[in-house]
Amino acid sequence: NRVLVDGKEFFGSDPKIATQNLPADAVDKVQVFDKRSEMAEFSGIDDGEREKTINLALKEDKKQGYFGNVTAGYGTDDRYQGKANINRFSKNMQLSAIGMTNNLNQQGFSIDDYLNFMGGLRSMMSGGGGGFRLTLDSDEVGVPLDFGQSTGITTTRAGGLNLNYDFGEKTELSTSYFYNRISNELQQSTYRENLLADAPFTSEEETEQLNRNTNHRLNLTLRHEIDSMQRLSLRSNLGFNDAFFESSRNSQTFGSENVLENTGLNDYFSSGDNFRFSSGLTYLRRFRKHGRVFTADAELTASSDDRLGTLFSENAFLSGDPAASFVDTVSQRQEQINDRLDYGGRVSYTEPIGKSFFLETNYSHQNYGNELRKDFYDIRFADEVFDPDLSRHYQRDYLYDRGGLNLRYNRRNFNLTTGVSLQHSQLKGELIDEDLPIRQSFTNWLPSLRWGYDLTTTRHLNFDYETRVQEPSLEELQPVVDNSDPLNTYTGNPDLRPEYSHDLSLHFMSFDQFTFTNIFALLSATYTSDKITNAQSIDSLFRQNTMPVNVDHDWRLSGYFSFGTPLRFIKSRINLTVNSTYNRGILFVNARENGVDRWNNSFDVSLENRKKEVIDAQ
Repeated sequence: NRVLVDGKEFFGSDPKIATQNLPADAVDKVQVFDKRSEMAEFSGIDDGEREKTINLALKEDKKQGYFGNVTAGYGTDDRYQGKANINRFSKNMQLSAIGMTNNLNQQGFSIDDYLNFMGGLRSMMSGGGGGFRLTLDSDEVGVPLDFGQSTGITTTRAGGLNLNYDFGEKTELSTSYFYNRISNELQQSTYRENLLADAPFTSEEETEQLNRNTNHRLNLTLRHEIDSMQRLSLRSNLGFNDAFFESSRNSQTFGSENVLENTGLNDYFSSGDNFRFSSGLTYLRRFRKHGRVFTADAELTASSDDRLGTLFSENAFLSGDPAASFVDTVSQRQEQINDRLDYGGRVSYTEPIGKSFFLETNYSHQNYGNELRKDFYDIRFADEVFDPDLSRHYQRDYLYDRGGLNLRYNRRNFNLTTGVSLQHSQLKGELIDEDLPIRQSFTNWLPSLRWGYDLTTTRHLNFDYETRVQEPSLEELQPVVDNSDPLNTYTGNPDLRPEYSHDLSLHFMSFDQFTFTNIFALLSATYTSDKITNAQSIDSLFRQNTMPVNVDHDWRLSGYFSFGTPLRFIKSRINLTVNSTYNRGILFVNARENGVDRWNNSFDVSLENRKKEVIDAQ
């Protein structure tokens, strides 16, 4: 899961950064071990969390001085790829720079790095029927990312700097800067069948898109050992993103007997920028009595997202009677400002109550605040006209207080943690200048259980059960029509309730450091009450509107198995992966409840050469 270079992080915690950007001749030996969490290492209380860690111990001549490598390639249809890195290491410093460029749809370094530095993923498509819109999420301002093969043709420029520096034995600094610029061009044809009981219909779409994003992100981690009993850690990041998006789409809808019912032309343009800052401070204090520990955490996140857009849409609704046919035209200028402020904190105290038992008490408070302003202007006329029906100024606050108890039992190769928390949450929403406030409060018990067993030093079995509450997003709550595609609109629902989920997982991990054979298996199940799902309504003109609603239940089962081992007789390595997911949920179409069963299955086999000094093939 994690790769260290001489015991230090290398561009965060993504293993691909180190393994793909350090020359093989710089590594003296590979050390594999199970790394416990920072809290477990500091307190001496095993919390069951493990992270498979590989430490790349450098050769003595590489610990001082410069080293690096450059790779480049060129192929048919003017396809190209280039990557370079240079490293400057000394006794108390690691300084590295990496860069890459390609037009092979490789959008950066890896998805693990993206998740670690960006915090999450958000779709760039609006709800309902494939209408596109530009979304600059507050978390989308991070490192260059590689999702694997993406749609369209993507050209990427990316680079980064990483510095690890030790200020003596007590203080260490880790900081990095990432930049990337991604340009994606897409031409897409879509054919869709809608099997309504009373009026089935089909639709065809031709879409052209251009999407350009430029991201900057600065990360900093500072750790200081106050003394042998106290530690202070600061984690901060700063990000900026600017984006450009344009889309042109033509669509046709055919009713029964393949009769043309409507046609649509949609041209959309948007540009915007996003600024984000987040910081977290952690204080750890242990006492002379083994197992007695106090911790305190505080965090703050602030972001601002500004967008400008224009929409032109022309939709013709046809009828057997020419007098009943008509054309609906929309020409708009759109402005949007989305400000967010999140803050919270957590304190915990752990007391030993026996030879192998520990009792933890904890309390946390969290506040998530959003303020969104959308202004729409009709520009069909010489003077633009403000549209109050589509414009909104909306504010949402979600906050909770949570107190809990956890009981831990630890033995040499066995640990068990069970606990329960009581969470009281409040959801507040308000349309500014309108008397339509949302005031909801919820109280939930949140039990949890974690069991871990070390079969051997390299084989582990873990079982986890937890409960969680997921609040509705601002987009899901606000009673505003998104008409980025007038044939496929989206409307929020201010009456939504938070989801309440039970998650169970069982996973097995084995890694043989001598044969480099690895096995990983995972079984998981999730049951969600008050699941937020979509209710779709389709009118007589085949216009579709989507609104989120709560349903009683949703089930999800998944299984994953991965096996990898060297094939020494051909100097290669084979990797096998099987993944299966089943979901049973509820959807609504024209107010009719539909039970939906979804199966997703995949099987992957890959073969790659092991010695990559001259050729890297997979």
